[in-house]
Amino acid sequence: AKALYKAGEGRLGTNEARFVDVFCRRSFPQLALVAEHYAAQHPHDLRTAVVSETSGNFRAALLTMLDYACSRYEFFAHVLHRALDGIGTSNNVLQHVLINRMDIDLKTIQAVYKQLYHESLDAMVKSDTSGDYRRALLAMLS
Repeated sequence: AKALYKAGEGRLGTNEARFVDVFCRRSFPQLALVAEHYAAQHPHDLRTAVVSETSGNFRAALLTMLDYACSRYEFFAHVLHRALDGIGTSNNVLQHVLINRMDIDLKTIQAVYKQLYHESLDAMVKSDTSGDYRRALLAMLS
């Protein structure tokens, strides 16, 4: 946490290499601890620091890693919501998440989704898909 502060907010300009080192050479549980320590030692959280110190695809990559590290279930719930919300469905994202999390933690992701969005993931899939595709997705969710 101290190294990230010194690489960003604690200096003029940003030392992107230090951010890469901390974000890419640590495990996700370690990154979550870094985020906790950062928030405890500074007036705002690590997410705010990343937003203020980086931009573009680099910022997006760091925020994705941080979101996943700090709350994996919320991360996937948000990804699924973006895939299903609005006009059209991002089928590749929907399939990728459901298939890859099906045997790991999909039930927990479904519970978090309902808590965050006050609607079940099943209901969203039913409203956004049809036919055999819908039946296959709902089977993954059951």
